[in-house]
Amino acid sequence: MSSFPFIPEDASSFHGISVTISAGLSLLGCIFIFITYIYFRYTQQIHFKLILFLTLTDLIIGVLFIIGIHGPELNLSDEIRPYLCSIPDTLIHTCIISSFVWTMCIAHMLVQVIRYRNDRVDSYFPFYCLFSLGIPLIILGMLTIRGVIGWKCKDRTMGAVLYGRLLFFIPLVVSYGYNIYCYIVVSNKLSLERFLLTNKDSAHLETLAMAQSTPKILRTYRVFLLAFVVVWVWALLIMILERFDVKIMVLYDINYIFTPMAGFLNSLVYGMNDELRSSVNMALKRMCPCCFVSPGQTWDSHTYEQIKDSGTVNMTIDNQEFIEWRAKLNPKQKLAVSPQRASVQ
Repeated sequence: MSSFPFIPEDASSFHGISVTISAGLSLLGCIFIFITYIYFRYTQQIHFKLILFLTLTDLIIGVLFIIGIHGPELNLSDEIRPYLCSIPDTLIHTCIISSFVWTMCIAHMLVQVIRYRNDRVDSYFPFYCLFSLGIPLIILGMLTIRGVIGWKCKDRTMGAVLYGRLLFFIPLVVSYGYNIYCYIVVSNKLSLERFLLTNKDSAHLETLAMAQSTPKILRTYRVFLLAFVVVWVWALLIMILERFDVKIMVLYDINYIFTPMAGFLNSLVYGMNDELRSSVNMALKRMCPCCFVSPGQTWDSHTYEQIKDSGTVNMTIDNQEFIEWRAKLNPKQKLAVSPQRASVQ
């Protein structure tokens, strides 16, 4: 009913193998993010909740891809076998739309927090859920109605196919456009604040450190926008070229590689954020104390706060200014500093 070929017919073909590998990567990435977020109890904060629901949606998409590509290989009756292609294909369409909407919700949350300094953004979570589930369900209903009408009237014209594809690509373009708009808003706000802070005659080094860390947000946002294009531009080109009866097989090859990989890329861009990487590193360091510090380690405030209670540790520190800054902020914390070595006691 989606009128868009998400699932190839032959699981043993190059397209089928590509979908299986890409969907498998998405499943692994989503499962890792889902487990670590629950283990480190990140579900209490609104931005982590949104990322968790985006990951859950991508996880469902990966499962549907696996079912759709390998389901027909099962020894099932001829009455059930056709549904293993049409139903997963339609559900993938719906869940991908939901994934688009979740990214819009994340973008909206960033604008509210950074641009408007809204400290009540947690109250928006029920509306985010309603929006991210309601829009896809409406599109699913429209696809179902069109599928029933087309089946009864035996309508298989290009107009009927275009109807389903427009219900996919219009949300895609709207989602990407809204994310670009939010990136511009966030970028302008952070650039202005960073300029004001770095040119302000102030001794608040912690505020300055925060201002210097803001490019990480913009960098993550830029990577997401790039990944979005890499995943979906091929499908858009396929739809446009098919309107002119042009079929380029290499575009289909690339499309079947990247479309199921959207969940994997979302896990890398959104899920593997600085806080999660830091938490995973600290968990690994607790399990392997001999690997606690690598040569030439550079410190930041978040790393220091996490390890300062771990005891006396000798380590190489390159940033002398940071050591002096922490000594001022924590007079009770003794920092023994030498030109090449420093210890936290």
